[in-house]
Amino acid sequence: MRTFSRGSVLGAAVALACAVPSISNATTGYFSLAWGAKAMGMAGAVVSAPQDALTAAVNPAATSFVGTRADMDVRGFIPIRKATLEFPDPPFGPGKQSDSSSNRIFPVPAGGFSYQVNDSWAVGFAFYGNGGMNSTYKNNLFDPGGLGGASRPLSVDLSQLIFAPSVSFKFADRHAIGIAPLIAMQKFKAEGLENFQCFTSTALSNPTSAGSCQTTGQPTTPSTTLTGNGDEIVWGVGVRAGYVGKITDQFSLGIAGASPIYMGKFDKYSDLFAEDGDFDIPGNITAGISWQSGTGLTVAFDWQRIFYEGVKSISNPGPVFNNNPTQPGPTFPPGTDFSTLPPSTALGQKDGLGFGWKDINVYRLGVAYQFNPQWTARFGVAYNDQPIPKDQVLFNVLAPATVKWHITAGATWKPRDFAELSLALMYAPTTSVKTDQTAFGVPGKIEMYQVSADLQLSVLF
Repeated sequence: MRTFSRGSVLGAAVALACAVPSISNATTGYFSLAWGAKAMGMAGAVVSAPQDALTAAVNPAATSFVGTRADMDVRGFIPIRKATLEFPDPPFGPGKQSDSSSNRIFPVPAGGFSYQVNDSWAVGFAFYGNGGMNSTYKNNLFDPGGLGGASRPLSVDLSQLIFAPSVSFKFADRHAIGIAPLIAMQKFKAEGLENFQCFTSTALSNPTSAGSCQTTGQPTTPSTTLTGNGDEIVWGVGVRAGYVGKITDQFSLGIAGASPIYMGKFDKYSDLFAEDGDFDIPGNITAGISWQSGTGLTVAFDWQRIFYEGVKSISNPGPVFNNNPTQPGPTFPPGTDFSTLPPSTALGQKDGLGFGWKDINVYRLGVAYQFNPQWTARFGVAYNDQPIPKDQVLFNVLAPATVKWHITAGATWKPRDFAELSLALMYAPTTSVKTDQTAFGVPGKIEMYQVSADLQLSVLF
């Protein structure tokens, strides 16, 4: 019976890894709040309080403290996204435009395996959906009233899956360091962005085409790498390292950091993302402290910094409103140099238009209480800064990552010495970002709330 149960976990891991094209996530910016039901129950506050083999996704050093085990988690993630642009009423404009994203339920897989080699060394492996951005609006808010001829719905789909083999070394009885190479797969597609042809490098690459944009609003040389090119998958590499140790019998410290994951470029969308289609995964650092009472209670606090500003396609500012009454509407940010074509701020260029995101801090507080050998309960709360400034609402209709608070709860049932079943629930209340003047020159608002449920099966060897 045990052999069947363990084999089922590993088989399920392979099957869910194959399902990666369907995953999407957006919580702390677009990074996941936590990986696995145990970590989610504590709002992700686990850098110094490892729960299972998925610890390699947060702190590879903690692999030394979880023993030999396999963990498989499936998350049902439901983000409810809505965007509104308040144009004047007809006949002066297309009227108020508002829509909610139609795709709402996403499966997010995660799994891990850890093996205690000896008293000093441990190895592990984890795979997890890092995050993503996904929105589909049947009402194309970037083409209000169908004036620009964009017939497709407005949509983007970005998914990321990371594989993290890890090794940790316990250099003292209660202290360990670890490292995990990060191998990432990233998938993207976009539709309905035709109205931004005159912001692309291709369209503005020569005076004739740029002049056509000024007179007709459409280039004579449109880009073929802006939108509507289907799915594209690229790969990249990075590294995560960390430390965890017991400072006293009751207090533990943990710190871990990940480099940016340097991804291949999206050739099909080289005129959408800055630096010819580059979209690296930002680096981040996490530090935390936990307290174990010795009577079953654990309290953990983590701080994380995510460096979104290190990726130009994420952090470069988006378009602004042109106050020139003869040509009102979106234009390039102040200071754009048009003496050379294409300008450096054109889509696809090094300083090309982006989402305008800022670096954020994430604060997590988690509590776990083991009632007896069979039952453990968990609770958590997390808060993160808002990555989206108010003047960047227009482009972030595509990625309304507005949520700031997360409330979580979970439990683990251990019916046998070798088996655990864990559940976690998460709720992120509605948060909005709004402005009186988007790049269209009209008020706009983006908003989101989220719920999720994790189910995790664990086998201990």
